Amino acid sequence: MNEWNDDDLLLEVLNSTPIYAGEQRDQLSGQIGQLWLVAHGMEDSLEEQGYLIAARGALQDAVRSAATPVGIDQWLRDIAAVPTFEQGELRWSRTFPPGRSGASRVVLAWAQAQREHPGRIRACANIACRRFLFDRSRSNQAKWCSMATCGNRAKARRHYDRLRAEA
Repeated sequence: MNEWNDDDLLLEVLNSTPIYAGEQRDQLSGQIGQLWLVAHGMEDSLEEQGYLIAARGALQDAVRSAATPVGIDQWLRDIAAVPTFEQGELRWSRTFPPGRSGASRVVLAWAQAQREHPGRIRACANIACRRFLFDRSRSNQAKWCSMATCGNRAKARRHYDRLRAEA
C-alpha cells in the first residue's frame, strides 16, 4: 500500500471548477479557496493558492488532451523524501518547498496515477460537464463523473432521441 496515495486529493482538485447554472465556478480561488487549503492541511497563503490553481489548470489540460502537463517540473523542484525507521518498518516522509505543497502533492498524485493506472483519469463524457473521473472499474469503461447526474442525463437524452426518430 502506498502511504502517499493522494488520488482523492487529485480528483478533488481537478473537479474544483464545476459548472453551476451554466456558469463555471472556481472553488480554489478567493476566500473559499483559502478555506479549502486550510481544510486540506495546506499553507494558507496566496502563493500556495496560486501554485495550486496553476497546477490544476496544467493537469486539467493534460488529462483532456492526454499529454504531459506544461511546466510540470516547477512543482517538483526541491521535494525531498527522507527515510526513517519506525516500529520496525522503513517509512518515508516528504517535505515540500514553502508555498508549493498542494501543487506538488497533486502533480505527484497525477504522475503516480499515470504510472500505476494509465488512462483511468479522464474527463466526463458529458460535454456540458467540466468534471473528471478516476475509473476504478474492472473494465475501465466508465464515462461519466456521476451516473446519477451526467450518466442518467445522457441515457435519457438518447432515449428521447430514439423516441423522436421513431415518431
